[in-house]
Amino acid sequence: MKQLQKFIRYADKITYRLNRVLHQLSIVLLAFIMFLTLVSVIARYMGSPILGTYELTRLGLALLIFFSLGYTQLKKEHISIDFIVERWSPKAQAIADSITFFLFTLLMLAAAYFMAKHGLRLFVSNDITSDLRLPLYIFAYLSALGLFFYALAYFVEFLKSLNKVVEYYVT
Repeated sequence: MKQLQKFIRYADKITYRLNRVLHQLSIVLLAFIMFLTLVSVIARYMGSPILGTYELTRLGLALLIFFSLGYTQLKKEHISIDFIVERWSPKAQAIADSITFFLFTLLMLAAAYFMAKHGLRLFVSNDITSDLRLPLYIFAYLSALGLFFYALAYFVEFLKSLNKVVEYYVT
């Protein structure tokens, strides 16, 4: 039991750090997108818009979202609808949480896998953006990384809820 709790604390610490790094990168991306948009609007007003602003904004926003998912999960900032589950006993809630977090872990791992697979297809086909000619596979792989870290966040939540279930049955 203590080994499980020790592992959960260690996994939580590592997962938090990894997701925090991605979240900090998303903050930098947001600042870049804001600055790029401001400069582009001013440049467009002066008659010479910046080439690739739309592409960089679109790809940057995608990365911003995927990089922030795991951190948002760890901070419990996602919307949750629990008006039914909150009426259940703490034991039943822990069981429901365990099942939910486990299923979401699998779902996010599948999403990360298929995003990486899509990145491989983009790499093989050499797909690039139209204006700046940026390779799209890089963005797919980075998105897959964000989804994988999101799955890790769900896995840690699964372990915590599973630990609660075990405690209810042991005591």
